[in-house]
Amino acid sequence: MINWIKGFFVTEEKTATKPKCKKCGLGASVMMLIEFQTLDMVEIEEKIFTRLCSQCHEEVHRTWNPTWIPEPIKVNKNE
Repeated sequence: MINWIKGFFVTEEKTATKPKCKKCGLGASVMMLIEFQTLDMVEIEEKIFTRLCSQCHEEVHRTWNPTWIPEPIKVNKNE
């Protein structure tokens, strides 16, 4: 009975969980820092530091990196 009552007041320390992707909520695997510049290449003070999962990271590269090359698609020749 005492342990049951004590359960309401005493909390166990929570272990650190894996950080979540800020876009979709899955487990994050990449930290991304985004810096902004004007067209005259003058750096703006504003920066964004965020966490992304591998799928969202790939999506950001697909959208904003003009030199991004996707991974080759492997096809099984037996099919």
